Amino acid sequence: MTVSSTVLALLLAQAAFKIPPHGSRAEDDPSFAASAAQAATDPSAATSAGAPPRASGADAEVARAHQETAAVRSELSTAQQELAATKAQLAAESARANALQGQLEQAQQAQQAQTAAAQAQATAAQQAQAERAQRAQETSTATQALQGAQESLSRGDTSSVDSALAAQASALEQARSSAASQNDPQQALRADAAAKWITAAREALARGDLVQARLAIAQAQAQTAGANPAAPAAPMGGATGTRSMGGSSGY
Repeated sequence: MTVSSTVLALLLAQAAFKIPPHGSRAEDDPSFAASAAQAATDPSAATSAGAPPRASGADAEVARAHQETAAVRSELSTAQQELAATKAQLAAESARANALQGQLEQAQQAQQAQTAAAQAQATAAQQAQAERAQRAQETSTATQALQGAQESLSRGDTSSVDSALAAQASALEQARSSAASQNDPQQALRADAAAKWITAAREALARGDLVQARLAIAQAQAQTAGANPAAPAAPMGGATGTRSMGGSSGY
């Protein structure tokens, strides 16, 4: 590139960008003076050149902030209402659960009471059955003992009859008490009558009247076996008749 071409390029650049020539002031440039005058007479030119935002923009920001705050408050109020409703629902569910728990406990207690009552009834029934079996055994033993006493008296042997009758009288008294406690008046009456007939037999033996003794023992046997419901009542005192051991014929 030649010197002349270089100089021409510089002049064109100064003209395009309005650069004042070397050694001259900007104030001396007519275009600069015109720009300065326009800026002085037109305030909007100065504002567009970096002035702060207008007040209307700040108001818009404040209004938008208020709107956002109101929206947040509305959401918070809605959340609080939902929380209150949830708490009320939880309280209702808790009350319902407590009521169901109470009903369940009452049902369990009722079931336990029924079970205990059934067990008590079963135990009482078993006990009653055992006592009836025990009375039956005692009655059977008394019947056999009375039969043995009859056989001994038929042979004229009175050596062990009184003690055997005393033992059976005691057993029959226990049977009577057991029957009475089990609300079995018929068996209680029979045991009581048999015991009284045994007492009459012992009194006859003490007098030596084997006939009356054997009659009384027979009545006691009928009562213990339950085979003679129409048997005469047990004597209140000693047996009537005073036949001696020598007059015991017929047995």
